[in-house]
Amino acid sequence: PTFVAPEQAQAEPLDARADQYSLGALAYLLLAGRAPYTHPTLGAAAAPAAPPPLSTPERPFPGATDAVVRRALAVDRED
Repeated sequence: PTFVAPEQAQAEPLDARADQYSLGALAYLLLAGRAPYTHPTLGAAAAPAAPPPLSTPERPFPGATDAVVRRALAVDRED
């Protein structure tokens, strides 16, 4: 459930934006060294809160990088 788009968790019809969401979650994991979420169930993945900031003191990233990854992880697929 960590990499599932909210619309997929809600059993809505899917399109390429669900893949973009999953790619954003994977990019977050690869850059930050931790998953953006730890959803225990699909129900929790249906309405995720914003993930923690990508940057940490040990792993700083430019604000633009954080913005791109956060946009990929937007809950509303129109975003």
